[in-house]
This record gives sequence, structure tokens and C-alpha cells, in this order.
Amino acid sequence: MNKKYGTKYGCVLKEVIDDVDIDILCFRTPSQIHKCNHKEIIDELWSMSISDDIEEDKYRKKLIANVNFGLLEKGGATDQKSFLFKSLSEAIDY
Repeated sequence: MNKKYGTKYGCVLKEVIDDVDIDILCFRTPSQIHKCNHKEIIDELWSMSISDDIEEDKYRKKLIANVNFGLLEKGGATDQKSFLFKSLSEAIDY
């Protein structure tokens, strides 16, 4: 939030919306949204037995959940492209 104009994700805006005086000039909806019942998947994972050792079993289940959810949230390409504009209206048109 240190620039006059910037791109922010919704999760960031939700955290700072009450603390900072901001004006949302435009927004873009995500191109892909997939609904998923995370609770059901986690419950199924935790109901299985992966290892006989209790501590190893917990560790592996947490690792499986964290890695898979991380990969699912990553989605597609993560490259960022920067463009320079002469005015705000030109940036909004783009």
C-alpha cells in the first residue's frame, strides 16, 4: 500500500480495508474458480492410516494436505508482467 495506484488481491484488501483509506477504482473477477469441499477431503485423509508410527502418520498427512492445497491454489502461470502507462485512464482501458 505504498504506491498511489497498485494491484492488490482480495485477501489483502480484506485484511486492510478497515485500517487504510482506499478507493477501489476497478476490479477483475478470477478467470477460474473451482468449488471444493476441503472438510470432506481432509476428513477422508485423516481417517486413513499411512504409517504405524503415530508421529510419522501425522507428519505425512499434514505434508500431503499442505503440498496438495498449495499446488491447487497455485493454479496456472505465476509470471508477472509490468507495463508503464501515461495516465490512469490508459491503465484502466488496458
